[in-house]
Amino acid sequence: MNPDEYPALTKLLEDALAGPPTIIIHNLGHALGALAAAEAAGTAVRLLSAPGAAAHGGAAWFNEVVAAARARHPGAEAETVLDCGTEPGLALGAIRAGVEAIRIKAPASVRARIKAMAGAAGCRLVADTRIQALDLLDAWDPQTKVDAWLRATPRRHRSQNHRG
Repeated sequence: MNPDEYPALTKLLEDALAGPPTIIIHNLGHALGALAAAEAAGTAVRLLSAPGAAAHGGAAWFNEVVAAARARHPGAEAETVLDCGTEPGLALGAIRAGVEAIRIKAPASVRARIKAMAGAAGCRLVADTRIQALDLLDAWDPQTKVDAWLRATPRRHRSQNHRG
């Protein structure tokens, strides 16, 4: 594939690869472990909720998990994304709840409208693309698992807060 022939696709792929390592969290313990490992490594991370978490835990739950984890690990740098599945109503609720960023699988016309509303509210709509991520679903010791994964991940983003 010649990148010059597909500039939009090339940009999408570059943006996806340029982001920090992504960790899929399912609960507060996962978020705490992920941020503890990121803080210790001086690496920025992206915390992505489990697929469709907006329908199960909701935006308020996600905001509380993120706030509690950030309070315990103030030196960790993380962007956070709530997965809204295929439900535009959940995405709109997340925007109203003040979620930092959302992800939704929807037709382009729906995504465009949600993106406009999200932007107006200071929320980002992230691309619904497959990404390399560490899923902590079955992790007994999230911090150790994330620490090992971050050390093995070639793309590392130094945290602005790291003092090492």
